[in-house]
Amino acid sequence: MIKFLPNGEVDPSFYGREYFDPGPQGGLKSYCTLTSYKPAVERRRIDALFQVASPRCLLDVGCGKGYFLRALLDVGGVEVFGCDVSRYALSFLDKRLQDKVFCASVVDRPRFLKLFQGKGIDTIFSCDVLEHIRDVDGALLSMLGLMPEVMVHQIAGLEEDEDLSHVTLRGEEFWREKLDTLGYSTELKELGDFRFYVSRASWL
Repeated sequence: MIKFLPNGEVDPSFYGREYFDPGPQGGLKSYCTLTSYKPAVERRRIDALFQVASPRCLLDVGCGKGYFLRALLDVGGVEVFGCDVSRYALSFLDKRLQDKVFCASVVDRPRFLKLFQGKGIDTIFSCDVLEHIRDVDGALLSMLGLMPEVMVHQIAGLEEDEDLSHVTLRGEEFWREKLDTLGYSTELKELGDFRFYVSRASWL
């Protein structure tokens, strides 16, 4: 059963084995396609990202088991960092990521900034994360505190409502407004299997 913290966010304990791995889910979303590292899948995601960004140092917010970051390390040329609220998911991290990825919430701004400020992060990436967050403004302000040149978000659409932890399901207009009000210019890019909100800093 899903539980919520006093601040209204999903209790991280929800994102355990029953959430990420296959089996009877009791109405929860199963990430059964992500139970093992699939380099070809992650490489397609990287290729799509590289069409809209040229990261030198990337932070993956809500990195789960770290497969995307692992693939970036395999490709090379990009310094990587990550965070996720699920201790279960992070137990699957590649050993190369052990000192690069932290159990932390982007909504906890003081801890988030303490972990990642000064790392030289120029690109923030998130895949199916923002729809899990109730305090979207707080999360985006945390990211903004790192002054990234570009943010790339894949966000579940209104039709994707099978996940009980999708507490902020909104349409394209909502997300564009949220991202643009932070001083970024946002475009929605359809790149094969991927649909990215690409936000570039207006001060560059």
